[in-house]
Amino acid sequence: MSREIDRLTNKDAQSQNKIDPKIRARFNPCIFLAEYLMRNNPKHGCKLEYADLFEQYSRVEKIRRFFQAKRQKIFKHFTL
Repeated sequence: MSREIDRLTNKDAQSQNKIDPKIRARFNPCIFLAEYLMRNNPKHGCKLEYADLFEQYSRVEKIRRFFQAKRQKIFKHFTL
């Protein structure tokens, strides 16, 4: 966690440009630590029983959002 805090609070100009100010503003050390502990807990790793289902839903949502954003172009293409 100390590395992450150092990375976010580093005053070096080169590192400041790489980090989004929104990320720096909403960083919460307690949440970071909780997420780290959950990711590295052998009982609750990345292969939970619903992980595959969530992965499928995320793919479907990504495709849906893509077509929603490009809807007007697709509509023009198929109606002309």
